[in-house]
Amino acid sequence: MADIETDLFALGCTIYFIMMGHCVFPDIVDGEDGWYDSVRSRFANAQFPQDSHVCSAITSKCWERKYDSAISVLQDIEAIEMKI
Repeated sequence: MADIETDLFALGCTIYFIMMGHCVFPDIVDGEDGWYDSVRSRFANAQFPQDSHVCSAITSKCWERKYDSAISVLQDIEAIEMKI
């Protein structure tokens, strides 16, 4: 069931994809047997990608459920824009 927490988690995945140009776990092929369980297990065990990109802190905060709104994510993105 989708809620704000789930949406913000997914937003972190989307930002990661945009920044890196590939899925969060490129070694797991979407649609293969057990792919969903593999992805879910990694996230459940906090096995997040450690790739570095300009929005790494934001994606981590999304995955660690440290945001309470999309406005907070936007504010962090805007703060990065101001530094660039």
